[in-house]
Parts: sequence; C-alpha cells; structure tokens
Amino acid sequence: LVWWPKVEQTTAAKRLQSLQRLACLSITGAMSSCPTLAMEAVLGYTPLGQEVMRTAAMSAMKLLGTKVINATSLEGHMKILENFPEAEMLTKVSDTMVKKYSFEKQYTVSIKERE
Repeated sequence: LVWWPKVEQTTAAKRLQSLQRLACLSITGAMSSCPTLAMEAVLGYTPLGQEVMRTAAMSAMKLLGTKVINATSLEGHMKILENFPEAEMLTKVSDTMVKKYSFEKQYTVSIKERE
C-alpha cells in the first residue's frame, strides 16, 4: 500500500518493466528481440506496475473493511481507491469474521469405569 505512488514515476515503471522482461526472457528462453507484451501474454502475466497497483488497492479495501480507516476521506496512500471505481462495491462483501471467544464447553466427556 505504501509503495504504489512510486509506480507512477517513469523511472520506476521502466525499472519494473525491465525486471519483468528479464524474468520473462529467463522463463521462456525467448530471443531478446521478442516483445515483452507477447511474453507476458504467453505466460499469463500482468505488467508489474499494474500488479503493484492491484495489490495496493486490495490492501486498501481490506483496511476499509476492518473500519480502521474512515472511508469518507481518501487521502494519502488511500487515494489508490480513486483509480478503482469498483472498490466500493468490492468492500461490501467480505470474508472477514469477527473473533468471538467462547469458554463454555459445548460437549460432555463420559469415561466409563472398567469392570
């Protein structure tokens, strides 16, 4: 969540693209003239910049779901949610559960005497 603004900088985006290209070339064994987008398509990868943004948005949505952060003010690193208009819809249904401690026994133990 903290690093997503860096992805919007040109130099960081180029470095991420270069890193992903190197990984794609290593995995596929393709010629160096092969386009990066083609290798990403074959491998089913999304560009690293987009993946960082998606992961940051998911983390921001989790924070909104826990009610730790006020959903009305999207400032600072939470501005990532402005890039994802579907974010509000995705926060409506969550798989998080509230912890509930129960120290009462829901069972009985019976040990029979030997004869």
